[in-house]
Amino acid sequence: MVVARAELASWERLVTPDGTILRRPTLADVPGVFAVHRDPAVYRHDPQEVHPDPDHTTRFLTPMVEHWADHGWGYWVVLVPRAVWPQGEA
Repeated sequence: MVVARAELASWERLVTPDGTILRRPTLADVPGVFAVHRDPAVYRHDPQEVHPDPDHTTRFLTPMVEHWADHGWGYWVVLVPRAVWPQGEA
């Protein structure tokens, strides 16, 4: 991934040339994260990890948000433009 050096300064938000955004998570991301993690296809090989409800997703995301607050780095939220979103199944 090629990212302009100026965009690396904060480590809180990176934008790739194709428009993909990587940024630190917030609890406002719960609906989007839940939308992905409630899908059984995401956990095809680990079905017990499917998120049953948004509260589960909040408990999943909270430690990541706290880690960023404590350490200034951690897991990223990845927002992929629809134009480059993969189609079909893996």
